[in-house]
Amino acid sequence: MQRARFGFGTAMVGVGLVMALLPSTAAQAAEPPKITETVATVGVDTLRGATVTGDRADKSNHEQQGRIQGYLRESASHGRLLDTRAVKTAHVPDPVSPSRFVDLVWDGNSEPAAVRAQAARMGTVGEHKRVRVDFQPAAQTVSPQRERRLALLGAGSAFDVANSAAGLRLNDSGYGTFYFSPGYATADTNNDGVADSSQMNSSFEDWERDGSPYFFYNRFGTWKPAEPANCSLYTYCVHVGTNDFSILSRPWSGYRANFKKMWQVTPAATATTCDDIANFSVSAGGFTLGIPVHRCNTTWTHEDYTAMQFGLDWDGHTAEKLRLDAAASFEAINSWVPLYWADQTYAAVDWCDWAMPDFCSYTFWNSYKFQDSGW
Repeated sequence: MQRARFGFGTAMVGVGLVMALLPSTAAQAAEPPKITETVATVGVDTLRGATVTGDRADKSNHEQQGRIQGYLRESASHGRLLDTRAVKTAHVPDPVSPSRFVDLVWDGNSEPAAVRAQAARMGTVGEHKRVRVDFQPAAQTVSPQRERRLALLGAGSAFDVANSAAGLRLNDSGYGTFYFSPGYATADTNNDGVADSSQMNSSFEDWERDGSPYFFYNRFGTWKPAEPANCSLYTYCVHVGTNDFSILSRPWSGYRANFKKMWQVTPAATATTCDDIANFSVSAGGFTLGIPVHRCNTTWTHEDYTAMQFGLDWDGHTAEKLRLDAAASFEAINSWVPLYWADQTYAAVDWCDWAMPDFCSYTFWNSYKFQDSGW
């Protein structure tokens, strides 16, 4: 469950955000550092100026090149074969922490509309921060559906994509990976001289039956918090864990009237780890879409049949990579109107500056969100 939603606007961060930064009882003897609150945005013009295709990216920037190659490998695991010319990337400063950065990697006819952030800093100790990445259809795109039609391999055994779709056509798909620099020092797990970033992926597939009003929407996403740097006798340790992760989808703003009914939603599947996989399916009008579902503990399904909204939510505490998968079947008001969805992917982490079970001088909460402009 998302514990702290974004509320960007003219108002600064509220009292609840400030209270979250108060030190533990053991550290309250000293006067707490001054709290500074900040809200800022990287706008669409700056993001467009920073966007390059993969083949034009700086070859000397090993971090950026590594993320492009990682995106290509991840796309291949989804059954999508791309080259660097099809990939777009943008590297921009974190709007409230200019020494840190947000990196976006995606493909298709979508573009980042804004990177929004708000933070409450406690002196030099740390900060509670929220970051949101908004995507929108690119200027030349005439419909809300963000991605151009791609030549995919179709239903099969590829990772996370639908694995059975008899009689259905893959109409559209979208994939994006986002990297966030956290507020703590991170490890270099790739041994390439580049510190790790927290990583979020948000993806979708839109399957349709031509000449019918039936649509099937497949959503999947991943989240992995950056691994803290190794501590030594002379440095602070950091303990970090994800406490909330969710994927949600609903009709694109202004298109709810095209939806007649949401028929089925894939259930949550529990197991010991998120590496175990089960196969679930959703049906409508005599057609069925099957998807692989990563079985994670403490997940629950979000189903709102009136709002036509669905998704999956994980709650717990882990430093491991999380994966969520959900699909739903829909019926449009007739066989010729289009259905469009807006997606949201959210993750929240907490970290403290000393990795001992009963002693953290301060605990901080950071949250990250991908959201379509049609949300």
